[in-house]
Amino acid sequence: MPAAHTILFLGIGGAGMRGLAHLRNSQGNEVIGLDGNPKALSDPALAEFDMRTEDSLASALAEADQVIYTDALTADHPWRQAATAAGRPARSLYEAEGEFVKDYRVIAVAGTHGKSSTTGLLAHILLEAGIDLTVRVGAPMPAWDNRNARLGSGEWLLIEADEYQNHFHHFHPEVAVITSIDFDHPDFFASLEAVHQSFSTFLGQVSPAGTVVVPEQVQQRHAAINWPSTTISVSTDDSLPVFGDHMKSNASLALTVAAQLGVSQATAAAALTTWPGIGRRFEQLGVIRDVPVFSDYGHHPAELAATLLAAQERFPDGRLLVLFEPHTVARATQFGEAFSEALKSAAGVIRVPIFRARGEDVSVAAEAALTQALTSQISGLITTDSLEAGVTALQQEVSNYDAVLAFTAGSLDAVLRDFFTQKNA
Repeated sequence: MPAAHTILFLGIGGAGMRGLAHLRNSQGNEVIGLDGNPKALSDPALAEFDMRTEDSLASALAEADQVIYTDALTADHPWRQAATAAGRPARSLYEAEGEFVKDYRVIAVAGTHGKSSTTGLLAHILLEAGIDLTVRVGAPMPAWDNRNARLGSGEWLLIEADEYQNHFHHFHPEVAVITSIDFDHPDFFASLEAVHQSFSTFLGQVSPAGTVVVPEQVQQRHAAINWPSTTISVSTDDSLPVFGDHMKSNASLALTVAAQLGVSQATAAAALTTWPGIGRRFEQLGVIRDVPVFSDYGHHPAELAATLLAAQERFPDGRLLVLFEPHTVARATQFGEAFSEALKSAAGVIRVPIFRARGEDVSVAAEAALTQALTSQISGLITTDSLEAGVTALQQEVSNYDAVLAFTAGSLDAVLRDFFTQKNA
């Protein structure tokens, strides 16, 4: 039977893009994928799609009747311009997701930190309880062959909802979960007040009979937000079997939503004990000279501090070495002192160059300012001029530590994975 549509995904390698592509492919559509990273052609998680190279863009556009692009492609990007010239209707990922979710009862998980972990936890609990829901999460799920999504047969859809560029304004959920609120994305939001306004707009789009679930300390701390009268304020259960206060808070939210959907406390608690975790969230990549090496997507000072506390809880008597890849010039410039404060509890820190995103230029000034801020709080800071040099320094230093935690929302994670693949070959 012919596919209902042929959809070209431009920049398919991103978490949200590959997630929606899987959902549309699972519905019987044909998905063609292009990505600027050549490694996408051999990515096992993208093997289900018809992956093409950039030189086949014209033929891909000729075959496709729909085009979906990642927000990393600006309006003047040649790929988007080619789609316009070819007369193909093109939508951003979040416009396309907003259209996709209209067929479901939606649970949207938003927040500056903890979205992926909370979405993954809640998905696992509901699936274990027999609720066959559709899910799109912002991280690889080991239980789903490291895919970011699954198509269910039920009426519920669970989706991670991102505040960046007001993306979550495309959703009108029945249940909204707010994990945390903080000033982030300084390249888009001018202030915490602007973040508050964005969240207030999102919460105003929750269906009138719907529910908002939020940690009580978050609601109290951010009283400027227009919290709906149906908001459920959740206290953290410190006895839950996960490491770190932030993960206990995330799990408490997931258990509360599950209860709202009729899942018994016993079933939800049992599911929590079998949760396998998600990719790039305190994920162990391998071992170097008997020292475990973890990768974490943390890229905001609050995330680094929370994950370090969880690591110290897991290794209470251990010396922790941090491999730090600052994510974006804008964050490095805005949060230099906060990064320094967050990392000072580590026994050692190796810093690699700032990851540049969305067309950011190399910033010698930002690199120097961040190094100065880190040096003020961290004795023995090691600064390297490349990702590979960072891995070399890691190998030289690792014997002095009991665990390694790499904070990498950029390219360092892939370099580390390649290192362990070659090491174990």
